[in-house]
Amino acid sequence: MGEGNNSKRNLGLLALGLLIVWFIWPKKQLNNQKTLASEHKQLKENQVISSQEFTAVSPAEEKRRERQFKRAEAMMVATHALGLRRFPLDPGEQVNLHIQVSALPQPCMKGDIDVIEASTKDGKSKVLMSVEPLTGRSKAYAQTLDPKGLRQGGLYNFSIPYAELEQGMGLYLCRDSSGSGRCFDKKIFSMAQLSEVFFNPLRRVAINKDPVYYFQMLIADQGQLEIPGSNSFSKSKRKHLMQYIASKGTEQKNAAKKMAMLTHEMHAKVSSVPIRIDGKTLTLVLPYQKGDCSQTLH
Repeated sequence: MGEGNNSKRNLGLLALGLLIVWFIWPKKQLNNQKTLASEHKQLKENQVISSQEFTAVSPAEEKRRERQFKRAEAMMVATHALGLRRFPLDPGEQVNLHIQVSALPQPCMKGDIDVIEASTKDGKSKVLMSVEPLTGRSKAYAQTLDPKGLRQGGLYNFSIPYAELEQGMGLYLCRDSSGSGRCFDKKIFSMAQLSEVFFNPLRRVAINKDPVYYFQMLIADQGQLEIPGSNSFSKSKRKHLMQYIASKGTEQKNAAKKMAMLTHEMHAKVSSVPIRIDGKTLTLVLPYQKGDCSQTLH
């Protein structure tokens, strides 16, 4: 009897279960179908929107976006390859640059100040600090420095249009015996060449062309100056420099290439100590020899 009752009970439960499934399953399936339809509809709407967005982009806009992407890519590569540092500028059409000259003593090695003093002994040659375009095409912003006072340092202020800094400029020190009022057209010598001329007693060859003593590239972008953080400019960096200058979009490809080659040569030969960022001041560091180095160690 017990087994018969159990069988009947099991059959009853099975029937009840089938009845529940029969009532509930169609509703669940209907809900799933509604959800699927809703998602499909949303997907279609998104596709329509994407299609509309795509068709709305003109060829000119596509090129603009492509240039923007390449510019961002080149900037990222250049930032690492050139060690770019950023110096915030005060907003406005005119930029006030405060440049501090700081003398750096070093033992038993001639430096920039020694070369400047030796090459201006006649007392007639001027020394210029200038900020001027890397192309040399427009105005140079220049001030005269006293070569005898470089070891004491000094602060120099320049007011330069932001638009010109965007085009790319260089900070120079040079001798200007010709009185041109600029440094771009001066001769590029390495520090080793200048030291050989002025400090080697066996080679007293006069330099009849005004030399560049110091160089630092400065380019403004998005309210900041971008400044290379190294004076080591190997040949491998020339390509990065050209890509970086071209990414600014201020020069045509050939002009950007020429500007990059000149800038690379200037940095590589002059090998100046990179300018230092000190708050709102740019510090131009000029080494000089300190102490008597006549005795040599054996």
